[in-house]
Amino acid sequence: MPIPFTLNRSLDSGNHLPFDAQRELLLIGLLYIVLFGIGHCIPIAIAGSSTAKVRNLLENSSFHQGSQWFRKCAGVTIAIPGIYFVIHPFVGMA
Repeated sequence: MPIPFTLNRSLDSGNHLPFDAQRELLLIGLLYIVLFGIGHCIPIAIAGSSTAKVRNLLENSSFHQGSQWFRKCAGVTIAIPGIYFVIHPFVGMA
């Protein structure tokens, strides 16, 4: 007897939406879609609303030097994988 939702099947992945649509449970499927959307929008709204507070904190004189250092390190951290993924497909094509 199969178990419909196992541990390796995440509720966050959206895999459960077609499962209910196949059973013709339209209202449940719509509810899942709405809850899925709300669950993904809440963190973005919180991050966007707190951006001004964080920016004011980082522009404070005591945090300014650390903020500049952090931005440089974050830029390098993003640039290294970016360069790798751009160059990687061409390395083996010799």
